[in-house]
Amino acid sequence: MRIGSLLQQASFKRDYIFTVSEWLSKRRQKRVRNLPSGDAEGRDTNPALSLLFDTALTTILLLLILKTMAEPTSIVGQLRRKLGDHAIKLQKTADAMTTCWIARQNFHDALRFLKEDVAQPYRMLYDLTAIDERTRMHREGQPASDFTIVYHLFSFGRNEYLRVKVPLKQDQPPIDTTTDLWPAANWYEREVWEIFGIRFQGHPNLERVQHRGAEKTGERQSWQSYIPDTNCIDYPGGVMNSMAYLTAVEKLAAIEVPPRAKVIRVMLAELLRIIGHLVWCESFARDLAQQSPIFDTFNDRERAFAIIQAVCGARMAPNWFRVGGVAQDLPKGWDTLVQDFLKYLPPRLIEYDKEVMRNRIFKARTQGVGAFTTEEAIECGVTGPNLRACGLEWDFRKKQPYSGYEQFEFDVPTGRNGDCYDRGMVRVEEIRQSLRIVEQCANNMAEGKYTSAQPACPPSEERAVIPPGEALGAIEGTEGNNGCYLVSDGGAMSWTRIRTPSFAHVQLAGLTQRCLFNRAAVCSGCASLLGSASPGRRVLGRPQILAALRENEAARRQEDPRE
Repeated sequence: MRIGSLLQQASFKRDYIFTVSEWLSKRRQKRVRNLPSGDAEGRDTNPALSLLFDTALTTILLLLILKTMAEPTSIVGQLRRKLGDHAIKLQKTADAMTTCWIARQNFHDALRFLKEDVAQPYRMLYDLTAIDERTRMHREGQPASDFTIVYHLFSFGRNEYLRVKVPLKQDQPPIDTTTDLWPAANWYEREVWEIFGIRFQGHPNLERVQHRGAEKTGERQSWQSYIPDTNCIDYPGGVMNSMAYLTAVEKLAAIEVPPRAKVIRVMLAELLRIIGHLVWCESFARDLAQQSPIFDTFNDRERAFAIIQAVCGARMAPNWFRVGGVAQDLPKGWDTLVQDFLKYLPPRLIEYDKEVMRNRIFKARTQGVGAFTTEEAIECGVTGPNLRACGLEWDFRKKQPYSGYEQFEFDVPTGRNGDCYDRGMVRVEEIRQSLRIVEQCANNMAEGKYTSAQPACPPSEERAVIPPGEALGAIEGTEGNNGCYLVSDGGAMSWTRIRTPSFAHVQLAGLTQRCLFNRAAVCSGCASLLGSASPGRRVLGRPQILAALRENEAARRQEDPRE
């Protein structure tokens, strides 16, 4: 796109650029012609100063032009040029996310345009769900609908979400499927059909999926009393899972979390990230017939759980985070427990490197196995360590910081091949980075209150009323991006949508047809998509396994002279 056309696409800023450039051009012309331009007699009283002034303005003009070229043009403006002004209706939301209502006859073309044709496209279908609007009271300014299909898209180039909403009447025919745009839409549309009865025309396999109804319970519980349910979304994650829900609630209620509560949340979240990754490593090694890592990681997790229990009073689902902060302040002696753990775990990770990651059998059964590309991962909605294993350095703690993560120093580990080995390697390195964050929390714990004093944060037995609105809270969980999309109707309960990373991850196995699950397969926790066979790679048989065992034992003895 040419500079001239870029400059014509905005109003005030680009008009200002043209005004300055035109003025500079006239000054240059006057100087060349030696025409009057300066004092009352028409002479330039200080040519050197005038030249310096013109040079500074020219530099500013060039910087503005470069900034204009780098900025993506308004996505709403592009949609309106594509579909017409009448086809787009904007909605203001509590999370300040761009939210567009698009009529059902235009939405499929709009989604294709957003995915394929715009600059810095929205390549990922982050989530797809529906809202039953028939009993809602506060829908001011929104199109009439009995049901609303909600598409959450994400652009890595823009680093932003986009919410597209399609209104539906109960008596209307099926809506078009989007599985032709995003493979990840497959299971999401099946879920919507099962829960809401909305059919998707052209869906390849519109059948039921098992749904445990964890979100439905949010419609009969208060904002505070639903928190324990969020603890159990990913059992090793514990209170970390609550952060997505609480982030959304705090956006809806405009609650500012105190600095001390933010740091406490981060410290516990990173301890639970370590626990989650240790569970992953243990499960992975067990699936590869290794026994020692099972007991080693179990012992290490117990040390981390001792800190969680000392702080929260419970272990795996402590229900300790609250709207606006945490339930209690840190107990006496917490820092000693944390410092002891920080000294203990790093040498253990070195042992895991030798015992697992550098093990020849482990490498033979994981390197080049179950691989997928960055493009495939994005198409299927993959996030977290599985996406970073493909080589994309993308961590929402860095890209869209929450709870004060922007104040912490840590690296984002990545792989190169997107295979089983790289997914394990990334997680082991992320344990080290989590230890760095926990150490910074322990050394720089903020002073002050541990919870907000705002009136929207009553004790859990009281039923707070949150203003009408909607918001998405999204965090970097143990397995990927955990999201919680809440819609408040101005009461004590909410409509809740929970977006888990594993739901998207498990789809990838069938969609890419690259992970073949047989008796030699490796699929740790279902969410990690680990297979021991893929096209072009043979499965190790008994002779090859015995040979690898002998080779590994010889290498171990060579490394350790005591053997």
